[in-house]
Amino acid sequence: MNGMDMNSTMKRKQWLPFGNYLIFSVIILSSILACKKELPGVGSIPDLTPPNALFSYAQLSPSNYLEVTFTNASTSATDYIWDFSDGTSSIELEPVHTFSAEGTYLVKLTVSDKLNATSTYELEVTITEPLAFVPPILEAGFEDGQLSGGLGDGRESWRNSDLGGVIQITNSPVNGGLQAAKLSGDPSDKRIGYQLLTVTENTLYEVSFYYTMLDIQPGFLTVSVLDGPVTSHAQALASTLGSKTVNDQSNPGLFVKEVFSFYSGNNTEVALYFFNDGSVETRLDDFSIDLGSGPIPASAAFSYEADTADYFTIQFTNNSVNADSYIWNFGDGSTSTQVSPAHTFSAENTYTVSLTANNIQGGSDMTSMDIQIVEPTSSLITNPSFDDEAVRDDNRIAWRNADLEADADVFFGLSDYILQTSTTARTGAYSGKLPTLENTSEPRRWLYQAIVVEPNKNYKISGWIRNKDANVGSTVTFAVYNAPFNNASNIGNPSSIIQSVDFDASTGHDTDVWTEATLSFNSGSSTEIVLFITNDYTLNGDPVTEESETFLDDFTIEAN
Repeated sequence: MNGMDMNSTMKRKQWLPFGNYLIFSVIILSSILACKKELPGVGSIPDLTPPNALFSYAQLSPSNYLEVTFTNASTSATDYIWDFSDGTSSIELEPVHTFSAEGTYLVKLTVSDKLNATSTYELEVTITEPLAFVPPILEAGFEDGQLSGGLGDGRESWRNSDLGGVIQITNSPVNGGLQAAKLSGDPSDKRIGYQLLTVTENTLYEVSFYYTMLDIQPGFLTVSVLDGPVTSHAQALASTLGSKTVNDQSNPGLFVKEVFSFYSGNNTEVALYFFNDGSVETRLDDFSIDLGSGPIPASAAFSYEADTADYFTIQFTNNSVNADSYIWNFGDGSTSTQVSPAHTFSAENTYTVSLTANNIQGGSDMTSMDIQIVEPTSSLITNPSFDDEAVRDDNRIAWRNADLEADADVFFGLSDYILQTSTTARTGAYSGKLPTLENTSEPRRWLYQAIVVEPNKNYKISGWIRNKDANVGSTVTFAVYNAPFNNASNIGNPSSIIQSVDFDASTGHDTDVWTEATLSFNSGSSTEIVLFITNDYTLNGDPVTEESETFLDDFTIEAN
């Protein structure tokens, strides 16, 4: 081997290992680059809350059953694709879709977020012409996010401030899901549930719900369907199409299912209404409504009133629905089959009176009520003309509550809450007086008087009002509370107010002449009410030159 050959061989031996190394390095580098493509970029955010698709639907119009409203309950999504399985689609958040024909459609919703994560939810939607319309119950399980756009806190659909406070929400115990409705057992904290529903006329429906009661206390829960919108509890009790009253307290952690029927009659709108009474805390969950079967149910209901002079004789008024025959049991061994009988009891006592209502379809219902026969107590207003006391300042005693005034110092701030008196009287020597904004050091005063009444009776309270000046924009409010109270926080609480009326320019009371003001109310279950009177301090003009001091005189109360 010559020198040249030897050098060539040595060069080949030197390059071959390096060449192998070069090839190997390229392979490794390619693998690394390939792996890097699978890793998130610097500063990227991992998708910790991927979207979740979910929706519900409802046919809201009984006359246009092909039209369906879809409610989107998806979470963590920004984009939506609906496939209605009839060849059409939508990218709206909550579309309203009209199907072309009856049938069962597999509707699919695909949602995604800006990180390209997706989720799909499918639901069979059956479109048939209904024999009767079955309305959806909104927030039937009291869960969050069940309203349009994923909104709602489980109770938005159940509000009616005229009837009581809004229900509370609890997460333990529940029947299904994560939440249930709660009604406090505090008698001073009245809360209700109320929801209007669209129904088909002359149709039998069935309502179901679950409930449990927290502890063994006196009281009950009533769930009713009313024959339309109402604005008072008394009106609700007189408007019942069907109801269920329950008080199973045997197991506080176990929900019990209850079912009752109602017949819509000539109504196209009804109200679902529930409330509790007594001192037992109640939980409700999972309402549902469907078409009923069997005979049209009768719904027994009645009210009563004494003739004042002869309190032993009671006139009963039959308020039953879908009934054509009746059996009354007066609890003293006497019965009647009249529609609305009058009955004379023989002695003072408490009698359990029951009414059974029947119809020719085989429906039957019974309701009962305890009626106390006792000599009625006269309802009187003490010192109605502010003249009964020998000393002028003493004639305010009947119109004060010292405990309430002391609590008001804590609640509203230190002030003088006692009414004033004046020699500007309609009759006699004095009248009551409420000052106005001009007295900035004494910005709040009221009249307070507890009055004994009979339960379930209609009353009218009248008084006379006069302003110091005319047309100054003042308002005087008469309010009747359902019981005496000592806490200033109770002032203005709608659940404690039986009736309230504002007297101002619109009612003809913004004048400087004496004008009669009248408030009518039903005492309900109350045996003692409070007449509470305030005025505001609004003036149309200059408070230096105009005064809206309110004078009050000559109050009366009478049973209607």
